[in-house]
Amino acid sequence: MMKKLQSFTRNLFTQWVIFQLFSDLLHLIKSTGSEALKAFIQPLLSVFENAFNKYDVTLLAAKNAEAPTVFDEKRDWGIKELYAIAAVYADHFLKPAKQQAALFLLAIFKRYGTGADISKLPQDDESGVLTNILQELTADAAKPHTTALDVVELVEYIAENNTGFIAGRRLVTEENMQLAGQVKTARTAAENAWSSLRDAINGYAVVNVADADCAALINSLNATIDRYKSNARRARGGKPREDASPETPGETATDTPAQD
Repeated sequence: MMKKLQSFTRNLFTQWVIFQLFSDLLHLIKSTGSEALKAFIQPLLSVFENAFNKYDVTLLAAKNAEAPTVFDEKRDWGIKELYAIAAVYADHFLKPAKQQAALFLLAIFKRYGTGADISKLPQDDESGVLTNILQELTADAAKPHTTALDVVELVEYIAENNTGFIAGRRLVTEENMQLAGQVKTARTAAENAWSSLRDAINGYAVVNVADADCAALINSLNATIDRYKSNARRARGGKPREDASPETPGETATDTPAQD
């Protein structure tokens, strides 16, 4: 009796791993197997391939939706430059007005860290710290000092890019939430299409037990799925399972999805 093409628990794989698994399975089916099998499963194979391609597109869109880095880089440069200017003039005793202004700025920085320290903070933490520093640097008490050091435009530059980053971050977060829903929907569609295709292959195998090419394809598909299962369990800190179900090689009771 020909072996069955096994199923797997849908939540066993991450979204990128199951994408790669589907890619490998699709390649195997299209490149091997008998012509009779391919003709039998062609409609469902097309549905699966279309669902896979849509999943590919939504995954890529989600990956590309990242926080705007240009604003982050500019505010990093600005805060490091501001600290460097204050540090230089803090020892400039020949220009006491600038020295006093620099010491005033350094006293503010002392509560938050150097410019380099601030630029290395996690992005959201940096946003909060810069917001607080900018409030102090733009207060009435600080204006004479920022003017004396000629850093008013630099402070405005930092503020502009910090605001730009925060606004961009908020938009990206909202977009990511929408994309996450789209990725989930596309993944579910691909998983459902695969389940239907798998059932069709198993149905063909029951009737066409003498189709050696079909048997070879099922063995290759099962071996691929088993490899992905073992890697997934290893990544989760578990041991790969060497036991196999008598009904479905490489498949255990916990690998059978409830929805199938």
